[in-house]
Amino acid sequence: MVGIDIYPGNPAPYNFTTIYGSFIDAFSTKYNKPFVIGETGAGDTSSSTFTNRTAFLKTLSGYDGEASKYPTYLGFSWFEYNKEADFRVVMGNQSIATNILKT
Repeated sequence: MVGIDIYPGNPAPYNFTTIYGSFIDAFSTKYNKPFVIGETGAGDTSSSTFTNRTAFLKTLSGYDGEASKYPTYLGFSWFEYNKEADFRVVMGNQSIATNILKT
């Protein structure tokens, strides 16, 4: 298994291939190893980035089809504001997580 930690920051949009594609090609696809994203998050956690975080979570979850281009991709671990003490998927407005799960 291979993995990488990337916090792409802002601005959105977050494109799976742009962020992870070259790593997946070089280490996962080339050696036929499963790929995971050890840590990631959407950067700015202010309420103004609600749309950005929702879009990025959908991208990582495969809802936009981009991640499905990589059959070795298994999943990700999401962190936000206080990753050492608070393990909620999304800080603040919980409707972000709810919207992802309902999609």
